[in-house]
Amino acid sequence: MPGWTGGRKRVRNSSRHARVSRQAAELTAHNPTGYGWILSKVIQDLNAEKEKLERVIASLEELQRFAGLAVPRAPGSGERRGRKPMSPEEKRAVSERMKKYWASRR
Repeated sequence: MPGWTGGRKRVRNSSRHARVSRQAAELTAHNPTGYGWILSKVIQDLNAEKEKLERVIASLEELQRFAGLAVPRAPGSGERRGRKPMSPEEKRAVSERMKKYWASRR
């Protein structure tokens, strides 16, 4: 659903960031020592934006679940990555090969 906004106006993150930065700059220009309340306001705005994004993500995940689409697995679950396990014969062959190697290095 690219472009779907739920009937709301789309605001790009970069434009939001620029607007918040511009507001902070304007407010500090008049009162350079009054950063505390400005930072509190910016943090409050960012937390509100974060909560909105979390709700949107939860909604999309729910839609994905109801649509029967595969939900991506969490890291650490699923198939094991890396080397395949060795059989006893392979281990024995590697052992002999490494014994020859280290004997030649001495």
